[in-house]
Amino acid sequence: MYLFSFLATFTVMYFFILISLIGLIAWITTLVRIIKSDFKNSNDKVMWVVIVCVLGLIGAILYLIFGEKNRIKSISNNV
Repeated sequence: MYLFSFLATFTVMYFFILISLIGLIAWITTLVRIIKSDFKNSNDKVMWVVIVCVLGLIGAILYLIFGEKNRIKSISNNV
């Protein structure tokens, strides 16, 4: 009985660690994407970096929903 309780506790703990790591990776990826991007308005980059840093994963989700529209689409030269 105690063994099952012990294993269940660690299973839940590992689940939350995994979810946290996925959120951290998404947050860092969004920050890198913002920093590397050019925006129509020069203040948008600073605004989105602050929003993502303050709100964390929620800010990253908000950027993916609303901020992607303000990016300048770059044309890559495929040689």
